[in-house]
Amino acid sequence: MFSIPFWVSATVLHFHTVRRNAFDGLTGGWVSPVLAAVMLVAGLFITALDLYKLFSGREQLVQAGTLTGLAGSIIAGLCMVVTGVVHWHYRRVNACAAQEE
Repeated sequence: MFSIPFWVSATVLHFHTVRRNAFDGLTGGWVSPVLAAVMLVAGLFITALDLYKLFSGREQLVQAGTLTGLAGSIIAGLCMVVTGVVHWHYRRVNACAAQEE
């Protein structure tokens, strides 16, 4: 549960830096697309595993009126997916804009 504020703020920061074309400058070259791909794959894996746990009945989102760690894990996984998708989307948009010039 303590990871929710971290992942949400990291996702918002990443979205803002990618949107302003600043993220590639922070990491340079081939590193940022690799990191985005790792985040996307890891987020998909975490989210899929957590949803499997939820729908198979192994864990619950709410227990005794409070959110469980599964909810935090699902949110973290979704934030990782959003981070990867946003990075690759804006990378593609920038590549298309560069080809048009």
